[in-house]
Amino acid sequence: MDKQNICKYCGQVLMTDVECDCPEAKKARKIEDHIQRAKMAVTEMFGEQSKKEGYKPVSDDCIEIMFYAIEQIAYQKIHMASFVLPSGAKAKLTRGGKGSIKVERSETKKAAKTVEERL
Repeated sequence: MDKQNICKYCGQVLMTDVECDCPEAKKARKIEDHIQRAKMAVTEMFGEQSKKEGYKPVSDDCIEIMFYAIEQIAYQKIHMASFVLPSGAKAKLTRGGKGSIKVERSETKKAAKTVEERL
């Protein structure tokens, strides 16, 4: 007899490697896909790949914290998370319209010189 799985959302008995097509299972798959794509965006913008854009990568610990925030945003537990990272960079993760997740990175470079009047 083939192994069977039970959908944790509707209780339907499924054959192995078959995904349930109930509305709740579809919604869960959509959220998980959204989370994975948002995590990829964070990795691109804050990980080693950010060097290509001239940014300094942040630590894996910082990225993990942002990953957790993304999950909370995707499951509508929070609307926004903002971080000031050790490098001085700022990260902002926001739930946008139609369920989107916006990932932003900002860095402000400022320089100043004071030129005294000559006598």
